Amino acid sequence: MNNILIIEDSLEIGELLQELLITNNYSVEILTEPVKLPNYLKNYIPDLIICDVVMPSMSGYQVLQYLKEEDVHKKIPFIFLSAKVEEEDIAKGLSYGAAAYLTKPYRSKILLGKVEELLERKKNFQAVNN
Repeated sequence: MNNILIIEDSLEIGELLQELLITNNYSVEILTEPVKLPNYLKNYIPDLIICDVVMPSMSGYQVLQYLKEEDVHKKIPFIFLSAKVEEEDIAKGLSYGAAAYLTKPYRSKILLGKVEELLERKKNFQAVNN
């Protein structure tokens, strides 16, 4: 079972997303305070991360930048899920190295399809490189 980490400051939004993913056979954790990410990752390495962009303690951009600086974490597929919907917002998120940028409100089928695609791509990459 694939493990997904949701980084979302709104617990309500995080729980709705968690419910959708669990229903589709994923193991899901929610982190509502992104500043706790470094300690969190000492005990839990997710297969994929879904992260909001605008959060009070640390932006999604800062989260992704932190992950890209750590060798053990920089290959984790990363999806921005944000209410920031302008083209420049999407371009900025992708320029930081996110594998995808989806907007809120999200369509479940599209989100699940992107999650599946990125996990399959990661699995294939690992198979080739082992």
